Amino acid sequence: MAKTKRSNKPAGTASGSRRRFLNSAAVMGGAAALAALPGCGDSAPPSSNAVSAPGAAAGPSVTLRMQAANPSGDFFFALVQDYARIVSDLSGG
Repeated sequence: MAKTKRSNKPAGTASGSRRRFLNSAAVMGGAAALAALPGCGDSAPPSSNAVSAPGAAAGPSVTLRMQAANPSGDFFFALVQDYARIVSDLSGG
């Protein structure tokens, strides 16, 4: 009876390299997404004449409209109005 030579590699070697490729692609994609966030890619220190007041360099205002399923006298409608007021106060209008 002839002996066959066995390989020391596991049976799933191709899937191992595939897993390694997918893992590294996911890490690189996450790093690219993180670098795309505003302020994450800036390596320059902030300038000394930068305005630090919140909303000083605000862009055009955005108006969000919401449709409510509750009538205007309802408790939940009042909660939504309070939420809108808080957001408006925190964002400077």
